[in-house]
Parts: sequence; C-alpha cells; structure tokens
Amino acid sequence: MFSDMDSFVFYIQLKEFLLKGEIPDNSANPRKVTWASMNFIIKDDRLLYVGPSRQYMRLVVLSEEEKRSALTECHNNPGTANHNGVRGTQNRVIAGYYWHTIIQDVKEWVRSCPRCQLNDRIKIMPVLHSIKVKKKPWEVFGLDLIGPLPETARNNKCVLTMTDLYTKWVIAEPMQSKTAAEVLQSCTCLAWLGKSLQTKGEFVCR
Repeated sequence: MFSDMDSFVFYIQLKEFLLKGEIPDNSANPRKVTWASMNFIIKDDRLLYVGPSRQYMRLVVLSEEEKRSALTECHNNPGTANHNGVRGTQNRVIAGYYWHTIIQDVKEWVRSCPRCQLNDRIKIMPVLHSIKVKKKPWEVFGLDLIGPLPETARNNKCVLTMTDLYTKWVIAEPMQSKTAAEVLQSCTCLAWLGKSLQTKGEFVCR
C-alpha cells in the first residue's frame, strides 16, 4: 500500500545532515541531500518541511507508523477528520504533514476505509424500456403538453405537441388549459391515424 523505505531513509539522512552539518557515510546521493536541505529545518528535534517560500511548516513523516498515525488523525478521527473523502483528507494531511507519496497514499487509505465504502452511494442504473419499432408514418405518435406559458390574445397558455415517431414530424396545437377534455379535442383529428400513443408530461382531468 505504501511507498518503500527509501524515502524514509532519505529523510532520516537529511535530518542527520541538518543536525550535525555532515552528510552520513551511507548516503546514496550526497548532492541530493545537500540540495534538499534548503527546503527543510529542524525544530524541537523534528524535521519540518518549509519549502522554497518558508512560510509554512509541515512535519516530515519518517516511518510507516507515523504515516498511519497521520492518516488516521486526518481521516478516521471523529474529532479532527470524520471521514471527509479523498479531497478533504488530502487537504488535512497536506496542511500538517509531508512525505514523498502523500497523494497516492491518501487515495488508497480512503478507498480501503470500511466506513467510507459502506457509506458510498449505491449507483443504480436507469431502467431501459423497449421502444416499439415504427414501420410507417403515424403508426405511433407521442404527445407532450407544455405550459403554462405567457397568455396570448386568444387566452392560450399551453401547447400540445404531437410527434410522429417514424418521420419525426411535429404538429403543435395551442390550448387554453391542460384539461383532459381539451387535450382530447386537440388530438382527435389524429386519433384515427395512430395505432399506438406514447405520452409524457402532465394531464389533468377537471
């Protein structure tokens, strides 16, 4: 799950260099230790990352145990974290801690959290309905009732659209209301053409 021990060894060597002013004999890359030391300081015997700006201090994690403690504090602890997800946990960890693979480790920690997995939203796929195959014009047509809209001079406030699902031809009829009687009256002229009717929208019988 976590990175190998090389990064921890490097930070320990870096801490020793800042404390003693000497690069450890077992250092694999002395130049890297010297160059990196400009972004770190020692305070209260702890290695802190300050970066080029030197405006913020973040505690450098030096072991797997310290890393787990930081992740637990920033994600699992009810008083300081409360399972805030990947982004929220990353923000908390980055604000106070520093190590080489911090982003990836936070993602894996949250993904392996039992509570987060349990509370994750269940994704439900929408139900797909079969569509009747149209073989000729006006065999199947659809109705859609739109409105209320701004009232016209003839007191019309709604529009009934009738769409032939074969040719996609659309007929629009103005209506004064959404009553079932008026809808029926508007589409009576097409009733003898259609063998099947598909509707959507709102139909109110008054």
